[in-house]
Amino acid sequence: MLSSTLLKIIKASSYLIFISPLIFGGSYFFPFVAPKAFWMMFFSQLMFFSWLILIFIDKNYRPKISIISLAVFIFIFSLFLSTVFSIAPSLSFWSNSERMTGFLFLLHLFCFFIVLSSVFKKEELENLLFFINLVGITIVIFTFLIPAGREGGTLGNSSFWGTTVLIIAFLTLYLIFSLKRMRNFLIFSLILMAIFLFVNQARAAKVSFVLGTFLFLLFYFSFVFPNKKIQKLGLFLLILSFLIGIFVFCLLFIPDSLPRKLLEKATDRTFGGRFIVWKVVLERFWERPFFGWGLETLDFIFFKGFNPCLLSSDCGGEIWYDRAHNVVLDLLTSAGLFGVFSYFLIFLACLYGLYKRARKDKKEFLNFSLFFSLFFAYFLQGMTVFDMPISYLLLFFIFAFINVLSFPKEEGFFEEKKISSFPLIFVLIFGTFSFYYFIFLPMLSNRAVLLCLGERRIDKLSVCNKINVSPFGNMHSWETIASLQTMYESKEISLAHKKKLEIIKDNLERNLSRYPLKFRSQFLLASVLRMLASYDLKYSKPAYEQITKVKKMNPSHPLIYVELSLWYLQEGKKEEALKAAQEALRLTPNSEFLYNFFLALKNEN
Repeated sequence: MLSSTLLKIIKASSYLIFISPLIFGGSYFFPFVAPKAFWMMFFSQLMFFSWLILIFIDKNYRPKISIISLAVFIFIFSLFLSTVFSIAPSLSFWSNSERMTGFLFLLHLFCFFIVLSSVFKKEELENLLFFINLVGITIVIFTFLIPAGREGGTLGNSSFWGTTVLIIAFLTLYLIFSLKRMRNFLIFSLILMAIFLFVNQARAAKVSFVLGTFLFLLFYFSFVFPNKKIQKLGLFLLILSFLIGIFVFCLLFIPDSLPRKLLEKATDRTFGGRFIVWKVVLERFWERPFFGWGLETLDFIFFKGFNPCLLSSDCGGEIWYDRAHNVVLDLLTSAGLFGVFSYFLIFLACLYGLYKRARKDKKEFLNFSLFFSLFFAYFLQGMTVFDMPISYLLLFFIFAFINVLSFPKEEGFFEEKKISSFPLIFVLIFGTFSFYYFIFLPMLSNRAVLLCLGERRIDKLSVCNKINVSPFGNMHSWETIASLQTMYESKEISLAHKKKLEIIKDNLERNLSRYPLKFRSQFLLASVLRMLASYDLKYSKPAYEQITKVKKMNPSHPLIYVELSLWYLQEGKKEEALKAAQEALRLTPNSEFLYNFFLALKNEN
């Protein structure tokens, strides 16, 4: 029967989508991120379009409205409004190869959530959860098999690795208490993940795992453990821990406090930059408080509050921020109060569903305690990092799982209905278009970036034009190419390099005509024009004008004065070059890079 085939496709896809953490594509731009997201989007579409046909055949698989599904819908709707009112709607919708978390991707996960909630039963999702556990074990083992000491393994970054393993570890804990089979294996899995978690460099994940586990134990002894005295002691410790936690959290924002000093020492003082970024984000949030600035737009607004300290080692040495490195603040600036409220609403709805179930059966309070602790650990980890495709996938799975657990559907009488050709043709056409436009073309664009970067033959540079086959990540792609090409000042002296710089210039100017507030693109255009001036003097004046324009946009950014110094140096004006370098060093006196740059110019003079 057709319904049986569709169910097999949906269930097979639900397993295949969770292979994504292991996906790595060396031929892709950002190989640890983009291939995973494309993989997830493909199987989300396959699940969703199969489900669309299925609900015409069997009404039992139509979605049931619950408080959780309603909360998830409100969250997606808030992101839709944020994208519509974004200062850069195209960027908010498509995202880029480095992040892949625009509205388009999150819409795919919403479809994934709907299908899981509508089709799967609790036992089927627990089987899927067991498979996720196997993926988690594979992740931690692969981490130490990958060469070059990549602490992030197949996730590419230790923080993202930590978030993924943290969530899977708590889900494994659920299986240990819920499943009667394979319990010894699951306990071994949890121990293995915990060991690798502490060996890895994911500092925040370690702390989150320990405190999340501690919170779960406090809940267990406060409400589940049969001894009344132990329950009272557990409740006292739970309240005391809550008050201490709030106190320590507040102290983190006081520069000379002991918790702040310990945090900076543990992170080699690189965490100091986060407080600067958070301050800027909160200041800019009040300008658009309700729907935010739009997804993927932080770097549009960040430059106005740029603090020169960010270039120094005391503040992390990172100057280009596209994320606040905090899940709540990231959402606050991109989707506003509506986005943050709707996001928290999902977690509250999940806890409400679990609590409602626990009131009927006290044994179910264990699930409430476990998922409450998981959410706590997730947000604690999220204080220092942002969500990526894998963490979002796991979260939407959890939302669907709790939805099925708390609000199970009643299965009705099944009689397969004949389906007319119109829905089939519609789904086929729309599904084909969706795959081609939202997955295939972005993949072509993504791979073209690497081809363009590696091409040095002047007659083959047309490959760079393939980047523009999709709006996906277009501005970010050209910014990355520009930043890498401007590093080749002494290495690439050829007509092909000049031609490539001109292609980059044209594309940067095209994007800036649409989004002139993109500071990084403006800065990189200045660099590209200055480099072109070394080939052709006709670019010298436009380069200076562009540098002056960027300096007016943000006079406190030290790298602008480095760029100005290099322009003066090309023009043979060594004294002016030295003054510009001195101004850059004045803005950030603790920067080793700026000091060495100034010293080199001074020695030449």
